[in-house]
Amino acid sequence: MILIVDKNEKDTAPKVVKLLEKCFSQVVIANLPHHAYGGITVTAGDINIPLDNGSIFAIDRKTPQDFLNSIPNRHIFNQIEVMAQYAKYSSIIITGFFHYDKNDMVWISDNGKLEAATKTNWKGVSVRSTMSLIQYSGCALIFCPPARYPDQIAELYNTVNKPDKHQGITQHRIVTFPPVDNRITFLAGGSGLPGIGIKLADTLLTFAGMMDGDADEQGYGTLAGALHWVTILSGISKSERPKGWGPEKILTVRKFLGLSSNQYIKTQEE
Repeated sequence: MILIVDKNEKDTAPKVVKLLEKCFSQVVIANLPHHAYGGITVTAGDINIPLDNGSIFAIDRKTPQDFLNSIPNRHIFNQIEVMAQYAKYSSIIITGFFHYDKNDMVWISDNGKLEAATKTNWKGVSVRSTMSLIQYSGCALIFCPPARYPDQIAELYNTVNKPDKHQGITQHRIVTFPPVDNRITFLAGGSGLPGIGIKLADTLLTFAGMMDGDADEQGYGTLAGALHWVTILSGISKSERPKGWGPEKILTVRKFLGLSSNQYIKTQEE
């Protein structure tokens, strides 16, 4: 088995790569090709493993926090689609565990022990829904302790590195993740506005298109218009604001943009 590990994985997680090199005799560090999807470019996994039939098995490793961070901006879905396009088999391996308390809030840990877990702001139902969609897309989702990461890779490799006809299986994807409008990607999660997900970005862009009278075929206004309206929403009656934009959410965005109480963003022509 040859593991082709993306150079970025070695740069950002050298201890993980060192563990792989200790456990596998053939580990190659390379700049895996990046593919454009959903307004970003991603590799088809952190690791690519050639199979005996000439196809590729792709693995993307994430810590529990990495996984949660990749949901709001749909980065995880873009990664899955790229792996589906360029690899025959793919898997997300989460090196850690999720726990759910009595209020269904998510806690994360490395070793699977609740007493060592850290609480997050995520509801369990949202995370489990995302995990189900990933499984329905044909991408295996596996949890393991960090130290067992190489063992899990070997187990998965032994599962997929067999002729399909001998396993009696046929690949079929129930769910796919088409790319989202770049304006949504810009506004939602990640490097965008804090606490703003896909739905809130959608309602804001729709509101901007309606108010500015420049809605496109999707009903969206411009990014400039969206940033203008989000800074003056507090002055608009609650019943007329876009859905989900309450006072606390508006204040969070205004603080993020560095605006004082009497400042707002305005578009104007020279």
